[in-house]
Amino acid sequence: MVLPTLQFITHGEVVASAKMALEAGVKWVQFRCKQAESTQDLLEKAWAVRCLCHEYGAMMSVDDYVYLVDECKAEALHLGKEDMPIAEARRIVGPDVLIGGTAHNMEEIRAVAAAGADYIGLGPFRYTATKEKLAPLLGVDGYRTLLAQCKAEGITLPIYGIGGILPADAEALRGTGLYGLAVSGALLQAKDAAEAKEAVRRLTF
Repeated sequence: MVLPTLQFITHGEVVASAKMALEAGVKWVQFRCKQAESTQDLLEKAWAVRCLCHEYGAMMSVDDYVYLVDECKAEALHLGKEDMPIAEARRIVGPDVLIGGTAHNMEEIRAVAAAGADYIGLGPFRYTATKEKLAPLLGVDGYRTLLAQCKAEGITLPIYGIGGILPADAEALRGTGLYGLAVSGALLQAKDAAEAKEAVRRLTF
């Protein structure tokens, strides 16, 4: 499977944010919801995003909530450092679901790759208000250094830059060896639909 090079991560009003991103042309939405009122509320929001992704011909991944993958027939699962171990999640979701892992440095990249991840979210690029307890910022030079080391060590997983990335950053990040980008605020801050579509165009590798 050829993965889209741009991934949108829901934030705030998760269903509305997903719809906006899909209308702008995004082909991969990560359902990230940290403010559900109940399990039922979480499931309803996840299903709403699943239906939207189907309508727009896009992939859906679920952040953290492993059980939602089967419930929503999501194509992918993303796991952070403090979530379920990748190997355990693989036993639950099976071989056909993509699993992504989060990394902040070379040691973590190696660990996520060795655990059997299908792709890596590497960051943060810069400060982002959507995430607490940020690791040290990487910047363009940090990505370039880490991606060169991955190449030297034969780590060939698709690696996505994440963390406060804006459309203006895309050109510089294209030359670092990243496979693609994962964004949230870059689209949510758009003033209108036209600006959101332009942001997607610029951010897509």
